[in-house]
Amino acid sequence: MRKASPALTYGLIVILLLTTCFLNPAKAQKSNGSKPKALASNVPEPNGDSKDSEMRASIERYTVDRGSLQRSFPVQTSPARRDRFRKLYTEWLDALAKMDFDSMSQDGKVDYILFKNHLDYEVRQLDIQGKQLQEIEPLIPFGKTIIDLEETRRRMEPVDSAKIAVTLTDLKKQVDQTRRAVEMGLRQGEAPDAVRVKKTVANRGAQAVNSLRGTLRNWYTFYNGYDPVFTWWNDEPYKALDASLTAYGSFLTERVVGIGGSGITQGQPGGGGGGFNRGGGPGGGGPGAGGQGGGGGQGGGLRPNTSGAARPGDASDIIGDPIGRDALISELKSEMIPYTPEEIIAIGEKEMASPCARSRRAAAVRISAPRSPSSASRSADARPSRAPRRRNASDRACVMRAPTPLWLQAAPPD
Repeated sequence: MRKASPALTYGLIVILLLTTCFLNPAKAQKSNGSKPKALASNVPEPNGDSKDSEMRASIERYTVDRGSLQRSFPVQTSPARRDRFRKLYTEWLDALAKMDFDSMSQDGKVDYILFKNHLDYEVRQLDIQGKQLQEIEPLIPFGKTIIDLEETRRRMEPVDSAKIAVTLTDLKKQVDQTRRAVEMGLRQGEAPDAVRVKKTVANRGAQAVNSLRGTLRNWYTFYNGYDPVFTWWNDEPYKALDASLTAYGSFLTERVVGIGGSGITQGQPGGGGGGFNRGGGPGGGGPGAGGQGGGGGQGGGLRPNTSGAARPGDASDIIGDPIGRDALISELKSEMIPYTPEEIIAIGEKEMASPCARSRRAAAVRISAPRSPSSASRSADARPSRAPRRRNASDRACVMRAPTPLWLQAAPPD
């Protein structure tokens, strides 16, 4: 038998030594009982408080549930959406009432208060949105049918193309009939079928019409082309209905509201559009956010059209939508401001009166200050005549008188 070469023997010895060196540190690390750093994230702080708030899991679960409902009910004006969100908020308020607030840490108590404030605000916003939708109901009696079509599609229910064509034809007739009723309301005299609304309500109705048009487009696009039978039956009825909705929205904006027609915002596919309160109903900011809800459509008008007629091609006209005293009180509560609108105005008037009083006292002191005749004559000879002094900001503030805000009036003017 041949003997192994010395080089091979030395090589095997080196490999054995290196293997032993690498294995020993791993065994030592495993035997010393140290925990990985990733497992030490939930270790309590030295003062005994945990890093995570007791409300964290609840708020995260609420956020996921709320997002799921927003995707399931994309139409903001849907009664089913409001009912489902009201149930969500009510259930979470009941769950908060069963929690032990006193046993929570400071972070948990803060999150509890902010979360409850958010839920209370959203419930109030649902009530406000319901009242606003009742005001525009005479302008969109066909809205429920369009919303039902979209919600039926989302439930994946089968459609009867022939019956859908009849429904679209009836919807067009209803849109045209509603437009004639609103047009009769613009004329003088009493008509039994006339619909008369304020300009602010008509502007809100025009936004709802465009939102419904976007919802209808989203519904039709889902079936069109995919189902040839559906396209054969509903191509012409849909185009006629879409044209009627477009003309009706322009009519409300130009003839009833009185602003330029080119500034109409068309409904986007997806059917979400057109919330009427600050936050567009449910779907605003999360709990503990700096402000509840997203931006809204309430705001004062800029460059109003005082002529009363729409200017062709001019989209600069913007009409405001006063939110009213109840909605303003809801906003103050959500920001935790413990004052009524009247109390805030009184505080502002008091603060404005203070610099005015100081300015009057300073003026009285300057006028009544004694001056010797010689000094007066010298100063008059030394100084040339000057123009009267311009009023500064404090002087102008003393003569300003703010008008009564629209949201404090019982009914905002048209």
